[in-house]
Amino acid sequence: MTRLSLYYTSLSNTSLKAANAQQSVTTLSSVKILGSNNSPIFDVRVVATSGPQSGYRFETIQGARDEIIYADGVAYGKFDAALIKVNFGSTDKTLANKWISFTKSNKFYNYLSSGNTLPSVLQGIHPSGILKLTAPTTINGVSVIGVTGKMNVPTVTVSGPTVPVNGIETLFVSTTAPFLPKQMLVEQLQAGVTATTVMSFKNWGRDTPFPAPKNFTPFAQTGLGS
Repeated sequence: MTRLSLYYTSLSNTSLKAANAQQSVTTLSSVKILGSNNSPIFDVRVVATSGPQSGYRFETIQGARDEIIYADGVAYGKFDAALIKVNFGSTDKTLANKWISFTKSNKFYNYLSSGNTLPSVLQGIHPSGILKLTAPTTINGVSVIGVTGKMNVPTVTVSGPTVPVNGIETLFVSTTAPFLPKQMLVEQLQAGVTATTVMSFKNWGRDTPFPAPKNFTPFAQTGLGS
């Protein structure tokens, strides 16, 4: 590893260490997937709050909506009627917009529980491989510099199957102490499909993670399957 690579790695690690010390963060994410002719295929927007051991996220997926809470090792999901059908193949509207709990034995657990806590968020924004620096720039009035490398998440699990992913990831960090992450940009191109993810960070150390919902139905009691 060259001296420059060591420096870039040190810069990234310093930023992530400072971020972990903040204990919580709010992230705003946008994922856009375009076809070979730049036609829109998929659009996702997420607002999330992540703490050391719990987290909350609100997602809009092609106009459909869900909420996820992760607390005490259990994932809780609340899905609108469209996502009840997409995720579980059910048209039972009585389950829409009601909290459902998922434990580790459930096949949907990994998908719903991942990326909710602050440690898991930070693990996913750490560029890997041969690192490079971008030119200094500003994001929302904050002076930043980017550390670019390969995606640090080699696979993505979605409701069961594990899918390999490849992409270039750039983590933009503040140029002033404590050098907190400001934004992450991921660009992927695979089989003619382009995916762009932008994740912005704010309110470091200000937010209280969400507790488990008071009223929920265990997945096994919903009739949605195993």
